Amino acid sequence: YIFMGFVPALLIITFFLVAGLLLFINISGYLVREQLQQIVDQVGFVAQSAADGILRARDADRVRNVLEARVATLSSRYAGASIGIASSMKKCGQTSDALPALDPLFAGPWRHAPPPRAVPAWISCDGYIGITTYIDGGREFATVRAAVWLSGTSQVVVVDVPVDGDIARAIRDRPGAALEGLSVSS
Repeated sequence: YIFMGFVPALLIITFFLVAGLLLFINISGYLVREQLQQIVDQVGFVAQSAADGILRARDADRVRNVLEARVATLSSRYAGASIGIASSMKKCGQTSDALPALDPLFAGPWRHAPPPRAVPAWISCDGYIGITTYIDGGREFATVRAAVWLSGTSQVVVVDVPVDGDIARAIRDRPGAALEGLSVSS
């Protein structure tokens, strides 16, 4: 009779422990995803802000000031933040004579990857805001990247924030969840 009462009770306890663990994992994953999405949104906002500022700048010195101001805004939270202007073969948006063609300009450390000089063909005229990966020393790392077209030109503002220890600490400090590792699935 002990085994008839003990085994079902043990199974019920095990069921609730496993269910609690699965619930904890799901909530932790959700919190990490939400924190990464907030960082992606911030980087996208800075890229759009930089593009708007560049379109108003009208010359290379003012454009450089805009880039440096935007990288300073991000660097206060994310030390590896970098920003630059890359070129493409296609033009997006309505053509405007307001902005002359710019040489590639970069601000920030760009320690995680070389600054982009050309826009990949897969970036549409809508731009791109999300998480991408890069390979360094045979290992794959993630970066939050935003690419926003300068309207009427063949140039793109690219903002990069590498997902490093600073980002992991920011995620851990906000909701209490930790980003221990990042895997890429296709």
